[in-house]
Amino acid sequence: MLVLYILVTIGIIIMVILFIFFIYMIIMLIDEHFEGKFDYNFVRTSFVMTVAVLLMLSGLHWYNESLINNGDVLNGLILMMIGGVIAIGLLSYTIWKTNLIYAILITLLQLGISPLLIVFFVVMAGLKVLSALLSPVAEPVYIVDKD
Repeated sequence: MLVLYILVTIGIIIMVILFIFFIYMIIMLIDEHFEGKFDYNFVRTSFVMTVAVLLMLSGLHWYNESLINNGDVLNGLILMMIGGVIAIGLLSYTIWKTNLIYAILITLLQLGISPLLIVFFVVMAGLKVLSALLSPVAEPVYIVDKD
């Protein structure tokens, strides 16, 4: 029974990795299409949209916490406003570079992949912290017998 659990776990991990690779390939194909047709960098603007979404979500959280604790809600409102201004500016830039129909499609795609990019940010930040923690421990490698 334990072997079955291990095989199912390995299968699930492989399916998740394949799903992530499939999503990555779709995003790269979309980026190539928009780069060729409109000279519009989809991936870079998706990161900007992710920052705007994170600002709005953190502002909403701050606002709700301030309401619960009878605190000042202005900080949360300001964060939501900054995120909204960035999102609206990015939408207008997208309309300027493409057209209205493509801009709506691109914005919906960017909002759809924002959770994936947030996970990517968290993983990259964790790897950066892990790298910083383990860098003093690393020793140089020397090749003694080189042909």
